Parts: sequence; structure tokens; C-alpha cells
Amino acid sequence: MSANEDLITWNTRWRLSKGIVSCKTCGAEQREIDREVMFEHQAGRGYAGQGARPWDDLYRLTTELKAGH
Repeated sequence: MSANEDLITWNTRWRLSKGIVSCKTCGAEQREIDREVMFEHQAGRGYAGQGARPWDDLYRLTTELKAGH
């Protein structure tokens, strides 16, 4: 998959607004300043218990896009 396709996939799962990323499935949020902490999904929802680092993923994808991958 290309970086552009991966970014589209990221956007189907996450919402980014005003320095906060939120899960579109469970609604849990994480501020950018807390990016070093594993994202925690709401209990009892689709991704509960799954580790995630949406900020790191977004950074990697945008870096790849800038590099032309």
C-alpha cells in the first residue's frame, strides 16, 4: 500500500482536531502532548484492549508522503 492509501486508512479510524486525536469507533481521545503514552480505547468498544500509537503512525505516514513514497 502507498503512504497515501495508508493515510486514508488512518483517517477511517482516527479523527484529528485541535491537537487531539480521537478514535472514531469508541470516542476515546488523546492530546498530542500525551503521544508518548499508549492510546487507551474505551472499555467494551471495538478496539478495547488493543495498543495503539496514532500520533506515531500519523508522523510516519506524513514523513513518507513528504519523502515521496
